[in-house]
Amino acid sequence: MTFDAAWIGTPLLQGGGFDHLGRTLGLEPHAHKGFELTYISEGETVWVLQGGTELRLVGGSAALIQSDVVHHGKYRVIAPSRLFWLVFAPGAAGAVKGSGFTTAELEEIGTELSRAGNRVWRADANLRQSFELLHDALAVKCAGGKGTLPRALCRTASSQLIVSAVRSLGCGDGGTRGASLFEEARRLMSGNLSGPSSIPALAARLGVSAAFFSERFKAESGMTPGDYLRRMRCERACEMLVDARLTVTDIAFRLGFSTSQHFAEVFRRYVGMSPSQFRRNAAGR
Repeated sequence: MTFDAAWIGTPLLQGGGFDHLGRTLGLEPHAHKGFELTYISEGETVWVLQGGTELRLVGGSAALIQSDVVHHGKYRVIAPSRLFWLVFAPGAAGAVKGSGFTTAELEEIGTELSRAGNRVWRADANLRQSFELLHDALAVKCAGGKGTLPRALCRTASSQLIVSAVRSLGCGDGGTRGASLFEEARRLMSGNLSGPSSIPALAARLGVSAAFFSERFKAESGMTPGDYLRRMRCERACEMLVDARLTVTDIAFRLGFSTSQHFAEVFRRYVGMSPSQFRRNAAGR
């Protein structure tokens, strides 16, 4: 579900949309003549910026990318996720037209977002709700809503989203909060990628019940523990595949997969290609 600049009818908004990705989607290097705001409500994905900086989003995270910054998905793909995005340019010629903002308000928005830089932060409740409102407006558009109502809904939802993002950036934690259950679990998982995955055992190490652990993990990350562990194993596999001395089967067993076939199926889902293709691509760089 998307909209573009020609349809939305104001120079402020260059495009926006929503995708619920069950598999990877290609995303090659590109840049926008405006700010890009993205949000992941479920799953995980990584934006790689020019120079190699990575912005990693997990469920509940938002990211801001500045105008003209070239970026792409890690491994040139967007990983499975529930993804929202909005591209807008407060400084564009005629941006005030049809935007609902004054010139002074757009200048302030542009200043605040430029000051924030390229960053990821935990979206607050207002920002999360604003993204969902954009989703609802896009759904009306895609359902074939007649007249000008779908356009007005998308324009209003986008304006609210921009304001919510500025407010959220101003009061967000910026990644400085104390370790959450998800962060503690991630640390334990990363130290045992080769071992068998046992949610009850992991929950016990964290001093909580398996049911509470699974519920909190999903609430904080937008993923189940099993889904996140598979993503971590695939990311480690990408590092190991660069070493030609290790066979694909060796890597599969070292990362806790029962067979190389199962490993290849999981790897393709999260990386968008087979382990062998990834190795060939890496060797050709």
